[in-house]
This record gives sequence, structure tokens and C-alpha cells, in this order.
Amino acid sequence: MKRDRLYGYALSAVLLLGIGAAVVECTGGAVCGNGTKEDGEDCDNGVNNGTAGNTCSAACKSIAAPPHASIQVFYTRVKVDVGDSYPNYPSPSCNELGVDKAHMVLTGPMPIDVMVACSSPSMQFDPVMPGTYQAAITLLDSTGAAVTKTAMSAMVDVQIGNQTNITVDFLPEDYLKSYTGSLDFLASWGAANKACGDVTPVVTLETLKLVKMGTTTPVAAMTNSMHKLDGTAAGCFTMSGAMGYEEVVALPWGYYDLTVTGQAGGVTAYCKKFKMFTGPGAANPTFALVVDDVNSFDGGASACP
Repeated sequence: MKRDRLYGYALSAVLLLGIGAAVVECTGGAVCGNGTKEDGEDCDNGVNNGTAGNTCSAACKSIAAPPHASIQVFYTRVKVDVGDSYPNYPSPSCNELGVDKAHMVLTGPMPIDVMVACSSPSMQFDPVMPGTYQAAITLLDSTGAAVTKTAMSAMVDVQIGNQTNITVDFLPEDYLKSYTGSLDFLASWGAANKACGDVTPVVTLETLKLVKMGTTTPVAAMTNSMHKLDGTAAGCFTMSGAMGYEEVVALPWGYYDLTVTGQAGGVTAYCKKFKMFTGPGAANPTFALVVDDVNSFDGGASACP
């Protein structure tokens, strides 16, 4: 009888202790995954615990950040290459081209598809998985319609460590519509900023011949100073008033060759050909063209390019 009573007390004590322990565990323990760092947890990022790239494990323990790669994608609205004529020719503006945004797609281990404002000609992606990537970009107007064909970068190997740059360049022929713009230039003689009468021999007549690259027919237009562009000789252009340069307006955009010659006493004394570019709109830079007696003197019209 005593033994039965003692056994009953002991069982009751065990049950009570068990119930007490369960209550403590439920009410006083940390809950991993609730987004709040609690006692016994190194971290708690909620539903992101244990996901790729997260530094908190599914058990709320800190883990080292995995090594990752980084990509910066750049694009040039119009890449202009006119050599020494204007080595840093600026890309036409978004408004001049009618471009509102860029649709940027990266193919590779971690595909990306985003829209980027035209005013932001680059975008960084960090982190990304390492591997081989290629960028494809299409420029769009404000309605979402394509302004260009899709331009592609080369395939680029992106590895863990330093940022990898990917560049996409648009050329005039990538655009789906044509533009017109102004061509502004100023020719000087002998050395930079010398006028016709300040060189020896004195330049008395000037000829301009403007030909769109890939063609042979001179442009049927005139400059603001009434200079023909077909090689017809006229008086040497003199800077005066607000217009300190020659200007040709409403030219179809693209690359041109401009041959400038200076005649002295009926003989071609100076001659040089320049590669030029007409961008859309009127806000184009002025080409400073130096026809010098060291590099350009040819002694006769037959040697003129």
C-alpha cells in the first residue's frame, strides 16, 4: 500500500515536471524565421534565411557571404568615330534621338531583364553568378516602341572578384529612322586660328567639297556664308559677328568627308581631307579644322585627296 502510494507521487511529480519543461520551451525559446534576432540566434532574416546569397542560415546561424561576381553594363547611344577631326565627339542626347529608355537583357547563368532610363547609360548588377554573359539592348521611345535594332555585346567571361564591364555601342545604322542635323566647322590656315591672309603663301580662294561617305557626289547645299560644297572656289571665309564658323543645316545624319583647299595665286597651296559626322538636331559641336603647311602642303591640285 505504501509502495503504491509512493509510486503515484513519483509519477505525478514526473508529469508535472514534464509539463513545466514543455511550457518553458514554447514560451521562452527563440523562433527562427520570424525576422527578429532573439536569444540564441546569430541572425534572423525571416523567409530569406538559408536562401542563395544570404548570410543567415535556415537555423539562424551566421555564415560567411559566398564569393560573387559583379557586372556593370554600359551603352553608347551613338558611337561616333571621326579620328583626329574631333576625337571626343559627344553622343547625341536622348531628346535628339527620341529615346526614353533602354531595354537591357543579360543572358548567362543568372538571366536579367530590366528597363533603364535613357539618362542612365549604365547599370550595375551585383551579385551575379559567375559565368559567360552577353548583353542585348534595344532603345525605346516613350510609348515603348523600338527606336533601334537590338545591339549585342560580345560574350564576356564574368568571374568572382573585380567588377566586369560589358559595353554595347549603337551605330547610326542601328537606328530605325533617319535624322537631320547641322554640320559646323571652322578651317584655319598654316597653324591653329590663323586667317587666310596670315599665312605664306596667302590664301585668296577657298574650296569646300563635302561628300557623304560611301558616295562620290558632292552635297547639293551651301554654308551660311554662301560657300558651295561641290569644290567651287570662293572667297576665303572670314570670321565675323556672332557666327564664327561655317554651318550647313538640314543634312542627313551620318559620316562625311570634307576636303578643304586653299589657293594662292591660282595654285593649290594647302589641301586636307577631314572625316566628319553630322548628328541629329542643331546642337552639334564645331569641328576645328587645321590645314597646315607641314602635313597638308602638296604643291598642286593633283595631289589633293
